[in-house]
Amino acid sequence: MQEKPAPTTSPEADEPEEHSPNSFLKVLADIEAGDFAAEASEELAELVKLVRNRYGKGSITVKLDLEPKGNQIIIKPDITVKVPKVERAPSIKFSDDHGNLLKDSPDQKQFEFGRPEIAE
Repeated sequence: MQEKPAPTTSPEADEPEEHSPNSFLKVLADIEAGDFAAEASEELAELVKLVRNRYGKGSITVKLDLEPKGNQIIIKPDITVKVPKVERAPSIKFSDDHGNLLKDSPDQKQFEFGRPEIAE
């Protein structure tokens, strides 16, 4: 097991790097005034429910594209959620000469049954 390195100090401040203005969690919390992190939390909770109910794998990806603009950095956030697929049972249908899908074979004769008589 590897040891976690001790926090280093930021050149801009005497506080540990994990509390500096560039802390990932701080930046994430500042995007869209916290709405982005809140949305990511909601998406994660929904994904957990789907994974539990469908017993399948899912994933959530938080992506931050950074683009320089002068002395500014433009951050374009995105959340991608992959939900577990629902296993679907296959269906068997028959086709006719017109391209229709049918429940019963068009080649099979249909029997005509009358109404049963009820004995009194």
